[in-house]
Amino acid sequence: MKKLKSHIILAIGCVILFALCSFTLSSQELQEYYPPKHHEISDSTFRAYTHLLQVTFPELSRRIKNYPAFSIVIYYCHLKVAPDTIWNAIQYAMKIDSMECCKLDFSWALRNKIIKSSITAKQYFEYRKICDTVFKRVDSLLIKELVKIQQRDEQIREHHTYEEIRTNKKLQDEMVHLDTINMRHIDDILRRYGRYPGKKLADELSGVVASVILHSPYANQAKYLSYIEKAVYDHDLRPQYLALLTDRIRMIEEKPQLFCTQIVYDEKKKKEVLYMYQGTIQDVEKRRADLGIQPLKQYIENYYPKIEYPTK
Repeated sequence: MKKLKSHIILAIGCVILFALCSFTLSSQELQEYYPPKHHEISDSTFRAYTHLLQVTFPELSRRIKNYPAFSIVIYYCHLKVAPDTIWNAIQYAMKIDSMECCKLDFSWALRNKIIKSSITAKQYFEYRKICDTVFKRVDSLLIKELVKIQQRDEQIREHHTYEEIRTNKKLQDEMVHLDTINMRHIDDILRRYGRYPGKKLADELSGVVASVILHSPYANQAKYLSYIEKAVYDHDLRPQYLALLTDRIRMIEEKPQLFCTQIVYDEKKKKEVLYMYQGTIQDVEKRRADLGIQPLKQYIENYYPKIEYPTK
């Protein structure tokens, strides 16, 4: 009798343990999980990808970071983690930004091959089916509209330097005229959709709406800031647009910028400089990191090499 009772307790314990293992990664938030070393992978590979997991997991606590979720999937594949664990991680990443996950995977043949060999055939079929649905929901008519708007938005800016536009009244007037036409069109689109038409609807052209708003008068920028903020935190728009619009509004209000996206022309120094910013340069770098945009130092080196990187 005692033997039977002990077997029952052991069986119940195994069931509970199995249940706990099964749901380790299936909650809304992906839990930190560092797998044991698989016998087929080398010590160096295990150390490398375990380190990457340790670096990447904290990024998930930041609301705007979407890339780390799918990066963890790839790290798990290299570590030869169990298919169900990888599948749970894939599902979590897809909830955050399905469009970006599918595009990144299917545009990189090697990455797709790694994932395919790491999960079951049934899971991979489901994965492809989800991505097919993701790509089908893009609004082709909206994209056609945005292409025309983008062409008008770039008509002057793409063919003339900042200095040429700044010193040429005719170019300035023409640019204002085109921006006004575009803003009317964007107002109509936002009324129709009742929200920001982000990546899920317009894919790469989702930034066109934000660009037009950035080039519009202060009233429009302030009016649509909440639209852009929500789109960014919903992983439906790249975060740099929120940084740009926030800083532009603050500059118009004569407040220090937060992310150092705004460059102004200093008449005394006869050159472009960073508009004033809040706090230290370290504070700026932290805000940029939290938002998920590239470090200011790298941004300046890439786009404004003549501007000196501040020391404090």
